[in-house]
Amino acid sequence: MSPFDEEEREHEEPVEEGAGEDGAIVDGEGCAGAEIGPPQRKPKDPRKYVASWSERDSLDGKETRAWVLILRTKGCGWARCSMCGYHGESSGAGPDDIVHQFKSALEHKKGERIAKLYTSGSFLDEREISGDARNSILSVLGKQFDRVVVESRPDFINAETIREAAGLCPSLEVAVGLESASPRVLSHSVRKGFTFEDFAQKAKVARDSGARVRAYILLKPPFLNEREALDDAVASMSAAGPFCDTISLNPVNIQKGTVVEQLWKRRVYRTPWLWSAFEAVIRAHEGLRKAGLATRIVCAPSGAGRARGAHNCGACDERLIPALDEYSVKGDVNVLAHEMGRKCRCMKEWHDALDMGALHCVPYDALKNRKH
Repeated sequence: MSPFDEEEREHEEPVEEGAGEDGAIVDGEGCAGAEIGPPQRKPKDPRKYVASWSERDSLDGKETRAWVLILRTKGCGWARCSMCGYHGESSGAGPDDIVHQFKSALEHKKGERIAKLYTSGSFLDEREISGDARNSILSVLGKQFDRVVVESRPDFINAETIREAAGLCPSLEVAVGLESASPRVLSHSVRKGFTFEDFAQKAKVARDSGARVRAYILLKPPFLNEREALDDAVASMSAAGPFCDTISLNPVNIQKGTVVEQLWKRRVYRTPWLWSAFEAVIRAHEGLRKAGLATRIVCAPSGAGRARGAHNCGACDERLIPALDEYSVKGDVNVLAHEMGRKCRCMKEWHDALDMGALHCVPYDALKNRKH
């Protein structure tokens, strides 16, 4: 088999099933052709949740465990973001179905202190989850966990809703997919449908109404080169820091049926280097501390070390990924600095990618045999 056969195989072979914090949920079904748009999928059972697992986390500076649940809902009402394929997990789930999913999953929790409840859309959107179903779920979570994280677009954050939710769940943290503070990136690269000012305003509403706020920042949205992506992520984390309690840096992973996947298949997009994730976290961490902000940064790349996720050369990936996890739990930026100091032969390639600046060139490494 020639190297070019290997390259085509890498793009066509379906991704194995898996899930991770803030990452892709994939079911191994192939993408239909090369047309932009969601692939054809089998109907999903509205009574079955998407996935659930336990992971390391930190609560008030102390290591603990988090219980993660992804509910199957009608899906995001926006569903136009260039990198998001979560729409593939949607179904016609009604309020009773969603409560049934929640109760079924709750039977498998194992004493975790943090709950992360995701819907692949907005937990506060009553089109996805009715107010009664939402309150029923929050009342249980508020009694069993010390912190509860849910996601929502700014559109559904208002004082009345947050006060009601925080009253049932005093430890509530609302996560918003901000992605970038740049108007250009939000509008033309991510197609987010709201502005940084919208985020900042609604983050203040949420905090004033009794909830914590988490912001998701994207590393390397489409149409940005490596240098632009790195600088944008650092600038966005710095801008978001005053408005939130936690920042989650999310390196882009290639999800099925997305604009990003089509760019990747056409060989004009490469997922970010792990080195870029390290550099972005280190710079943002130090910048926030200099500004007197205690905002926590976490980074748990989905699909890291694989072709569809943030990766380096393959030789250093396995030692770098645990370092990001360790930093996310303990907040010690020296862990990342130490690993960067150990270097790797691929650091020159990474620096070359950064030095290309605004040139319209995408370093492409798919000729290297790499597992999905």
